[in-house]
Amino acid sequence: MHKRIENGRLLAKIGKSIRGIIVLARPINCLLTAGSVVVGAVAGSLGGAPVDIAMAALAAALITGAGNALNDVQDIEEDRINQPQRPLPAGLVSPLAAIVMVGLLVVSGLGLAWWVSAVTGMIATAVALALTGYSIWLKQTGPAGNILVAALAATTFPYGALVGGDLGRSWIPATFAFLYHLGREVVKGIEDMEGDQRRNIRTLALRVSPIAAGRVTALLLGLVALLALLPWTVGIYGIGYGLPVVLLDAFILAWFPQLWRGVPRGRLSRRLLVGMALGLLAICLGEVLEPLPPIP
Repeated sequence: MHKRIENGRLLAKIGKSIRGIIVLARPINCLLTAGSVVVGAVAGSLGGAPVDIAMAALAAALITGAGNALNDVQDIEEDRINQPQRPLPAGLVSPLAAIVMVGLLVVSGLGLAWWVSAVTGMIATAVALALTGYSIWLKQTGPAGNILVAALAATTFPYGALVGGDLGRSWIPATFAFLYHLGREVVKGIEDMEGDQRRNIRTLALRVSPIAAGRVTALLLGLVALLALLPWTVGIYGIGYGLPVVLLDAFILAWFPQLWRGVPRGRLSRRLLVGMALGLLAICLGEVLEPLPPIP
């Protein structure tokens, strides 16, 4: 009986560790990254083989998971204050296990990216190096780190498009992604002020004020809402694109008052993931219903 109880405890501990590892990678973020690569391929020429697009998307998701895990390793002391339920401060995953996980994900992701093509391999390698530099050094600077993260998020679209060898209209979602992610990163700085202050991470909220940071975010997301209407109004995309964009704009406007006051409730940065999904849906429907004309 005693041995059975011990085995049950061991299995429960292993189960918690596995769940912790999954949470550490932030699976929703990884899925959105993979989706962005696929949307980028759709916005390009769609000349890539489906298996190549799938492998490129999986590679991007794995590298994103590695970057998220490495970021949590670097932020373990900060998360003891801001997010004590995260796997590392909660003791579900050890820092050593997290580092091993980072290595496995990076090697797997880069291997897949280089298997697809030299171009995707070089982009993936540059992104992996940039994520490492961000977690170890650049995050401390605040705004510069925010800009890098936003730029890396935007890169997923041309990365996906280049699987087929043509950028096509991937610049459209890339532009929106940069502005949207930049706003979300600034919001995260407002949410994590207490822990960031102790670690001397100079976010915009700490450099100036949370109200100023909230207003910058409101302006960035407001700009996304306005610019997102342009491809529809100028005739690049049709109603398939327009309907999700209207929902996206309504979603952004619903949070605008809170952001302008600089006091977003709860973890608004997580809720903003909904807007990313709407944006991906809009581009995907727009491209499927209004595809690029074939190259003669």
